[in-house]
Amino acid sequence: MHQIPAKMQEFLVLNIASVAGQILKLQRPSGDIPWHIGGKTDPWDLVAPCVSDHQ
Repeated sequence: MHQIPAKMQEFLVLNIASVAGQILKLQRPSGDIPWHIGGKTDPWDLVAPCVSDHQ
């Protein structure tokens, strides 16, 4: 297994609570999650992961 350089390790830390909070801020009442603040939504973005798990 390869060692991850120390410089890159700091980017690998993921704060789940922070990420979930950002998603909750962006998510619209319809359930859509836009690509960015004020951005477009694409219903396929929510369907594709479900479909791909069953193929």
